[in-house]
Amino acid sequence: MLIDDFLPTYDATVRRHAVVDAPVETTYDSAVTADFTRTGPVVRVLNEIRGLPSRVSAVLRGDEQPRMTDPLRLADLPTRGTWIELGAAPGEEFVFGSIGAVWQPDIDWVEVDADEFRTFDRPGYAKIAASVSVRPYGSGRTLVTYEARTATTDAESRRRFRRYWRLVGRGAGFLMARALDRIAADAAAAADRREALRAPE
Repeated sequence: MLIDDFLPTYDATVRRHAVVDAPVETTYDSAVTADFTRTGPVVRVLNEIRGLPSRVSAVLRGDEQPRMTDPLRLADLPTRGTWIELGAAPGEEFVFGSIGAVWQPDIDWVEVDADEFRTFDRPGYAKIAASVSVRPYGSGRTLVTYEARTATTDAESRRRFRRYWRLVGRGAGFLMARALDRIAADAAAAADRREALRAPE
């Protein structure tokens, strides 16, 4: 797995799977172009609440913040920043991640690129690497897997993260499952459109 190149060992992980009624290529394209703000009202509310402290702090500092209605797509992630593309094997796996003190109400994110992510070991932080991968599943269907891993950089951060994870771990799994629903719906719709174009009149 490509994600192993970036975070082979970790303190916590969540994995979710879905079988999609679309070919691998279509499913991968849908995974990287899906708008994850379109995952239902519960997810939008959770994201609003989760990001509220950081957004308030940014407003007080005068920083411009993206609107929660702006599209959120893997394909749009930068290669340097706070949430970044770490690597991709087109048609197989897309890896993205971030580094931050996630247990803080106003998260202290670190700006890095993929190489800096690999070697980062400053105490006081958690490294998050996530992967969306696709594999053939029978004829014309795809198994898509969403995995998120977290590794802390020191013992005190590990203690704080574990306490935080007890509160948010189930919620993270719920959000990931909703993201897979979005990918599955987009991929199935794209596959249907392609079949319709190929169908004789």
